[in-house]
Amino acid sequence: MTPPGPLTGGQRLLLAALFLASLAVRLPRLDAPFTGLCELDAAIYAQEFRNAHRHGFAATGGWPCRLPGRWQPGEPPGHHATHWPAALWLNVLFQKAVGVGAAPMPGWSVRAVSVLAGALTPLLLFLIVRRLADERRAWIAAAIGAVLPSAVYFSQAVSCHLPLMLFFSLAAFLAYLRWRTGEGGWAAFAGILMVSLGCLWEAF
Repeated sequence: MTPPGPLTGGQRLLLAALFLASLAVRLPRLDAPFTGLCELDAAIYAQEFRNAHRHGFAATGGWPCRLPGRWQPGEPPGHHATHWPAALWLNVLFQKAVGVGAAPMPGWSVRAVSVLAGALTPLLLFLIVRRLADERRAWIAAAIGAVLPSAVYFSQAVSCHLPLMLFFSLAAFLAYLRWRTGEGGWAAFAGILMVSLGCLWEAF
């Protein structure tokens, strides 16, 4: 496999515009109430984020997530008893970085990581398809990924595992392709793959 040439200035500008468009279609529900079929568990997610702020990561899941003694007395383990905890960690780290704590916890801080992952995913699609096929197909794939209704919907949901798993899986695949062509090391591929596996929906 021959690696593609470097991106031109025009291609970089188009990718930046694609990212902004992808982000724009995901922003309207950023601070919306928790509604919809895929947000029935939103209160549980928000509570898990609060627990992580109040008690530290050890209180909301370790590795693996079913280790005993990870929960505060009287608090149910919630979804992260069976989900790998990377999505939880990434959300809480983002909240800490922007200065959001356990209370108050605005809705945008619960969705922001998923929205960013969803908006960046079309760029990974472009880079991957450009390597495996050609640039025309890469732009088509990226454009579809930016506005595909199901992709937009799930990247707006509080249930953050799906957009994060897709983003890091594609990032790991791109790192693998770069490793195969001698452009990157195996450590980058392995590290990103581990993060992707850490965002799996069901662990057990």
